Amino acid sequence: MKEWNELLVYIDEYVYIQEDEEIVIRYSARADKAIRVYDKGLKLAGEGEYGKWLYDIALDCVRRMSREDLEYVKKHLYSNEYHFGYAMGIRNKYIHPSKKHSYFSADNVSSSIMTRIFSLVSPFYDFRNARCVRFFESNEVNHLMELYGESHADIINEFISEITSEIILSDNGNDTEQFKKRLREELGQEEFVRLFKEAYLYYNEKEKQNERDDWYWNTNFPEVKAILFPLEAKQIIALRQLNYFRYIESGTAKTIADCRKFIDENLGLRDDYADFMARCGWEACSPYFNGTWGNMKLYVLDLDYVLRMKLRQQNIETIGELCKRSPEDLLEIQSITTEDAMKIHDVLTKWLEERNIIKK
Repeated sequence: MKEWNELLVYIDEYVYIQEDEEIVIRYSARADKAIRVYDKGLKLAGEGEYGKWLYDIALDCVRRMSREDLEYVKKHLYSNEYHFGYAMGIRNKYIHPSKKHSYFSADNVSSSIMTRIFSLVSPFYDFRNARCVRFFESNEVNHLMELYGESHADIINEFISEITSEIILSDNGNDTEQFKKRLREELGQEEFVRLFKEAYLYYNEKEKQNERDDWYWNTNFPEVKAILFPLEAKQIIALRQLNYFRYIESGTAKTIADCRKFIDENLGLRDDYADFMARCGWEACSPYFNGTWGNMKLYVLDLDYVLRMKLRQQNIETIGELCKRSPEDLLEIQSITTEDAMKIHDVLTKWLEERNIIKK
């Protein structure tokens, strides 16, 4: 919180004495100013000696942090994340050995210390504000912070300012849902297209061989990547189960209109959603859209098996490799006749024209 951020300027002056269980001010040229800032912050710590104890521990924890750790904590204001790691260290170092302060639950005390640490390092976080604490403890909020904390810092900071200043955002007060709505409106459906393309590429490169289709598309994709777009995620997953991805990536869908037709025939969606799902599938999966059509095998062409085998014997196994050969080049192959060369050329030309592909 802003009222405590000045403490960071003098953080090296605050030394925690383990035996006394409290902070002392290190003697230096900055000591007087450090004392005034400390006393000012102490007035906000609350709860008498107990509040001072938590305040002092939080100061010592921040003082001991490296710059990298400090930056990490600023971006992860979620106390449950630290429960079995850093917070356990706090319990072992400060809470369990205490002889001056009684406590009912060490877990609760360490959580209270974490909220004070967050208040020290962040201008937005305020441990006294229950609404603020509840907002940051949301797992969804933390996922969104990781995804968009840097790229959309302005809108996030604006929303958090409203939370911490107790401005009412909606009648039901559901800050997490309002936060998601605000980000979704800012990002638009283009963000879902980007996320889906990224997820599809990652799946093919990293997950497909692990046979974890259901885990990846039903759990990892909507909950981690498409958290702002639950409806679109459900629609694309349902289409995957209907072999929509395969229909497009195999080249069977020649145009985006074919994608829309597939959706209309297999999954009745409202027109605007159907158009959007057609676009998502086409841009992510289509070899004609992403330029990978040249890697497709020759079996997609309407060529008889004998001709395909003659081409394979010359290491011509993909459409891209075949496109590099003119009819004259094919005639140099001993087993290819003039009739064969012209048939191959005609079939390939027709296939390219139907898909609006220009042969290079």
